[in-house]
Amino acid sequence: MPHIEIRQLTKKYINRRKMNRNDGHKETIGETITVLKNIDVSIETGEMVCFLGPSGCGKSTMLRIIAGFEPASSGQVLINGRTQKKPGADTIFVFQHNGLLPWLSVRENIGLGLRHMTNKKQRDEILIEHIEMVELEGFENHFPGQLSGGMQRRAELARALVVNPEILIMDEPFSGLDFLTHMKMREEVVNMHQFIRKTTLMVTHDINDALIMGDRIVIIGGSPSEVILEKKLDFEHPRNFESNPELGKLRDELFLMMGVSYAV
Repeated sequence: MPHIEIRQLTKKYINRRKMNRNDGHKETIGETITVLKNIDVSIETGEMVCFLGPSGCGKSTMLRIIAGFEPASSGQVLINGRTQKKPGADTIFVFQHNGLLPWLSVRENIGLGLRHMTNKKQRDEILIEHIEMVELEGFENHFPGQLSGGMQRRAELARALVVNPEILIMDEPFSGLDFLTHMKMREEVVNMHQFIRKTTLMVTHDINDALIMGDRIVIIGGSPSEVILEKKLDFEHPRNFESNPELGKLRDELFLMMGVSYAV
């Protein structure tokens, strides 16, 4: 049984706008817009799947539906064979923008999910393990405003992983980071996934990230958006485009598929 199964997922919105009538009054008109149409994807336990697509194609909306934050218009999402209707404790979402609480220290932010543990010694051991995992030793008592963007992202990942979720969902986790920090964070996420093997879903518009990180890529696009390509990536880590011609060829093909005639 797949860990996550997306069946015929469709999402529609009603775009309400006011129009001037001939009598001078305004009338609200509702136009139905279909964002996602009949999305079918199955995800195995421990797999990292990267969803690619242009901005505005509904990638983030799909993640929110999978996480249970908003309903589908039709179709369903099954997790361990059960319909996902609301957010669950076993699914953690890392949002696109910084979600750390600014009035809490790094240690307090990471430990939010452990606040109900009564065994202080065990709680402290878990906290130390995850602070070390994201290399934030020495910054435990700093506040988010005192950290760089990359350090904030690492703290968010530690906060997500500390509760030992079954599923980790990440929406553009590297957005807003400088180039070098982006590369470092990408490497850290790959290493963590190789170590803990959590079922991981990541939305990105960066083809390089998807090919370097994913066990599989799913490209969605069109209007409304549908699955236009699904491909398993049988390349060992660490991955390098220059030393692996097949991976480089696949990257060029994906650039062409997404409307770019060359990779910069």
